[in-house]
Amino acid sequence: MWIYLEATDRRVFLFFGVSLMEAEPSLFPPARFRKRLWIVGEMVVFAIWLGVPGLTGGSRTLASPGDRPNSSPADTSPVFAPDWLDRSEPEPGGEGSFSGGSVFPGIELAGPAPEAASPLLSGREISGPGGIKGALAGGVGQMGQSFPASYPLSPDRFSLAEGLPNASPDLAHRLADLEQAVQQLQLEKQSARKKADQSMSINVRGLFLFDGAVFSQDQVEKSRYDEQNGLTSRVARLIVEGTGADVMSYKVEFEFARLFVEDLWLGIKDLPVLGNVRIGHMKEPFSLEQLPSPRYNTFMERSVAEAIHMPPRRVGIMAFDTTAQERITWAIGLFSDAPGVTFVRDDHFGGAVTMRLTWLPWYDEATEGRGLLHTGIAYSHRECFRDTVRFRNRPESFLASYAVDTGDIPADSADLLGTELAWVYGPLSAQAEYMAGFVDRIGQSACTVQGGYVMVSYFLTGENRNYLKSQATFGQLKPFENFFRVRTGDGTIQTGKGAWEVKYRYSYLDALDGGKLAGGRIGNHGVGLNWYWNPFTRLSFEYIDSTIDQAQTATPGHLHIFQMRSQIEF
Repeated sequence: MWIYLEATDRRVFLFFGVSLMEAEPSLFPPARFRKRLWIVGEMVVFAIWLGVPGLTGGSRTLASPGDRPNSSPADTSPVFAPDWLDRSEPEPGGEGSFSGGSVFPGIELAGPAPEAASPLLSGREISGPGGIKGALAGGVGQMGQSFPASYPLSPDRFSLAEGLPNASPDLAHRLADLEQAVQQLQLEKQSARKKADQSMSINVRGLFLFDGAVFSQDQVEKSRYDEQNGLTSRVARLIVEGTGADVMSYKVEFEFARLFVEDLWLGIKDLPVLGNVRIGHMKEPFSLEQLPSPRYNTFMERSVAEAIHMPPRRVGIMAFDTTAQERITWAIGLFSDAPGVTFVRDDHFGGAVTMRLTWLPWYDEATEGRGLLHTGIAYSHRECFRDTVRFRNRPESFLASYAVDTGDIPADSADLLGTELAWVYGPLSAQAEYMAGFVDRIGQSACTVQGGYVMVSYFLTGENRNYLKSQATFGQLKPFENFFRVRTGDGTIQTGKGAWEVKYRYSYLDALDGGKLAGGRIGNHGVGLNWYWNPFTRLSFEYIDSTIDQAQTATPGHLHIFQMRSQIEF
């Protein structure tokens, strides 16, 4: 690792290299490593393209001890000190400049970097409020032109080739080719945008989840229901989605394993005030655990508390948006209370207003979310479909029977409340939610169904959960290293381990409300292991200890579940 420090009466500059990052990238977060290495790589490519004979051109690259301020003769360690970092004194009128140069030989720059320039310089303050001057030294020629600091360095306003009257023909041709390539890229982008305006794109994806489970029950629990071991295709979905006309989007998601429609909506974005609007059959904005696809949740099944808001999808219209830096998201929608997308005619059709607000008080931008704190709250007021409401759920295994079931409760309305909290600190994360349903029963006193969960997970291989700021949910995990095992040409075996995650969750659902209801109560302790082969393939192994309390039994029963899942998406 090399460091160069230069101090004057007005400025201090510190330049450092990335040799250590190249030698040992595991010492740095991947995102930070990529960004810094990209900057250095861009400098190298730009220098080579200009025809500079290496990065050691100019009057000096490695400064001798005598060249450095306050250096001693015994100090012989090299210091990176290219000439192009030297500053000349400000000219009359307030201009200052960099001059000389090993990477940019003879180029003098003054004023802030133009926004249209290379990402290496864009947005960085180079000097005072002067302009940009250039002079190719070393016998190459003089540029002989001066520009204001705000002048955009773009092909349509400044021709590099025309600005080099004394340049060598080879260099002038290279600059002309660069201009032509940039102009061609702009034309291709304009053509692609025009084509997108005329038609909707189509992207086809799919998902398969295959489950297996083994059950063990005591006699009390077996008297409720004798669970059977089994295998099933949990999910088999085909997803078609796309965009078009700059602002339109759509999604169609069909579940082949159960033969019903999941998502079926049309969206429009960039609207004033509302931001984004969707119309169709979609998920209501409720619960951090319900909104993501099941393939992105840590556990195979969502917690038993999910019964408070079931099913998660309804027909309706929803508006949603984020703040400028995506630290706050909001969503509100008007939905039917009737489940599914089937044809319905009923005077007691019902309806719901559902909304969600999230706030991200801490998000580590430098590591792209390896550290964050998420908070959220959701609320739904529902006029009950056909004047009934029902809460039921399985003990977090799709192959199990319903362990909690209130049956149809005669009710005019129900109010649902949900709170969210999630924390990520590198490979360690925690997540918790509390949900409650307050039911206004017909002819009886109001009742409450409530539940919640607390979950902790840790990546043994160092990854972190992927947080999607624009949606305020967790998304697809990308392992540092995909799983593979191959034999090389010399006969040795090379392997990749994928990503390994251990997890624990406690969850509960109370549908008794002190004897007002007969739905039962359940509490689960679950532990497990996730093995991510790559971003699209995962194996999950879980053990769940479930305690089920029924209104008609004097003591609770116990159910033990051993289950696994293989999943793949394409």
